Amino acid sequence: MLIIEVTFVVRTPYGADGGEENDVRRMKLQMQAQEQYMSQLQQRISHQSNMIENLNTEIAKLKQVIQQKDEEIEKYSKRMEEERYWKEQDAQARDERENELKLKIRDLEIEIDRLKKETFGKPKEPESFTPVHIETGEIENFLEELVTYYSKPTDDKFVTALTSLVQYCKKNGTVSQRILGILSSSTLPKNSESLANELGVEKRKIDQLLFNLERKGLIKQIGEGYALITSSLVQETNIEEDWENVEPKKVFDNLKTIVTVSRDKEQIIKAFDKARDALMEASALSPFMRHNMSQLIEKMRRKPIDVEEILKTIDEWKEKLT
Repeated sequence: MLIIEVTFVVRTPYGADGGEENDVRRMKLQMQAQEQYMSQLQQRISHQSNMIENLNTEIAKLKQVIQQKDEEIEKYSKRMEEERYWKEQDAQARDERENELKLKIRDLEIEIDRLKKETFGKPKEPESFTPVHIETGEIENFLEELVTYYSKPTDDKFVTALTSLVQYCKKNGTVSQRILGILSSSTLPKNSESLANELGVEKRKIDQLLFNLERKGLIKQIGEGYALITSSLVQETNIEEDWENVEPKKVFDNLKTIVTVSRDKEQIIKAFDKARDALMEASALSPFMRHNMSQLIEKMRRKPIDVEEILKTIDEWKEKLT
């Protein structure tokens, strides 16, 4: 049997055996793979960092919203507590009045029984008719004239009686009526302490009456004081009203009133924003004035408000409109 032995020789392109060059090539490939992996890791880290930053921003916004809601809840809670307190006070006053009337009725019943016992069995003597004069107060006189001329509401006597009744109640009526009278003739809001001193009534009682008048929609709190709901102060300080159709000079007048009577910094800034938008809509602001107004708004946000300086600035802006 014939046996043939075959030997194969394999030659590499890197040399006789290719050992060292292959090792270098493998190391380069490994380093490239590691660098590519590190680049991918950095991209993933960067992406995760952006996600974390976005989440932190969202968390900050949510915390701000929660804080605002907490403040609103606290405000409503205080309001509810005040309403509950005055409701209890009203109930207590009604109970005291009811007990007082019951005592008077009992005293009258006792007096009636006494008179019956004294006159029982005695024949009544004929009584001669004598006219009885009932003295009425000023309010009753005004009301009698109003009822008489009610069918002619434009009659001079009706109008005079109505005016006289209002004027009398403003000075000599109930405490609530006198409060309304004082507010009707005041050019600035009045606080409870000022009203208490002027009327000679306890401040606690004035606070209760002001609360009831505001609940009836007759007065409105402006800053630290109160004004009649029909007064120009209420209209001028109502920043919820549409100012776009208001004359530019009137817009500046409204701003002055708000700055004068309000102590709420946020309300003042909101009024300036609203005034700027309304004046821009009316094409009443030059680019220079618009810039100055924006600068003042930013200054008020950062620093305490200087009322005198702001009022002077508003007057200067108003003069430039003419």
